[in-house]
Amino acid sequence: MLDEFPYLCISNRALPSILQRLWDERGLHSNVCLVLCGSYVSFMEREVLAHQSPLYGRRTGQLLLEPLSFGTLREFFPRYGPVDRVRAHAVLGGVPAYLTQFSDATSLEKNIETAVLGPTAPLREEVRFILTEELRDPKQYLSVLEAIAFGRTRLNEIVQHTTLDRGPVSKYLAVLQELRIVERDVPVTEPAPHKSRKGIYRISDSFFRFWFRFVNPHRSELADRGPSHVLKTNILPHLEPFIGQAFEYTCREILRDRVLTGRLAVEYDRLGGHWDPTMEVDLVAMRGRAPVLMGECKWSRKAVGEDVLAGLRSKAARLCPSGPAPLLVLFSRSGFTSAVSRQEREGELLLVDVRLLE
Repeated sequence: MLDEFPYLCISNRALPSILQRLWDERGLHSNVCLVLCGSYVSFMEREVLAHQSPLYGRRTGQLLLEPLSFGTLREFFPRYGPVDRVRAHAVLGGVPAYLTQFSDATSLEKNIETAVLGPTAPLREEVRFILTEELRDPKQYLSVLEAIAFGRTRLNEIVQHTTLDRGPVSKYLAVLQELRIVERDVPVTEPAPHKSRKGIYRISDSFFRFWFRFVNPHRSELADRGPSHVLKTNILPHLEPFIGQAFEYTCREILRDRVLTGRLAVEYDRLGGHWDPTMEVDLVAMRGRAPVLMGECKWSRKAVGEDVLAGLRSKAARLCPSGPAPLLVLFSRSGFTSAVSRQEREGELLLVDVRLLE
């Protein structure tokens, strides 16, 4: 196994051709399994997988390593409760290199200050370093990513925020999607997602979203006034709403895990959200063209009450005017009122209290 293969190739540009010759002459008919690993996606796709690569056509398999799931955070932060693990997941996502920089011996806020904002913090320049390695001219890409981080998620909104022309912005977005830094999200209810005009852009990685929302815009303040000031003034007033926006994606992971482990008997083809000019639904599971599950995710310090449940039922009736009614699911940071809890025992309703997660 050759780890960080891109660095080896930078030190010796002929390495892919050397490996090609060795593999063709000796490796192909041996009992050797050769594994090439690299953390720079664009390089691996260009120098190992692409048609012009000397190694093209010789691979017997490929694997794109995804971030770890939310459930694995128990092993990184065993002293955190479920709510704090959700908060950490919103900031760090599931990349082990980021997770190991935080400690559950202290609060999430203190971890942000020491591991992200400090002058020698290991994660302070992480995103900029990655983009510099992946992209030839990262300046314009930084502008596009910051626009998305601040809620400019449609193409025309990104164009207005960056003051760049529409053509270049489309090109930058295409490159960022190829690198899996940005993804185009479409309502899961759309029958032809690739043709849909309802698509919005979002930053795929949680820590990238956090960095572009809270670190990059305040770099000068970090240098002039220090980490404590930026944390108190620019991050803490907005941290819980930021976590709330990420909460629905954590809820999707929780739902997938319950289905995969057999704790929830729901069969679906696609899982995502729904939005149109009249309503939004945080979580919808589709089988074919029919919703089989609909849910809302509430990151609030108040228990979820009957008003939220009534709203979800109304949306379900509008989205599913005929056919079987979907299973309704409510996710809550702070539990549910007794009236809502009583209805779970009486009908097709699932309640997930984050505080009680294993």
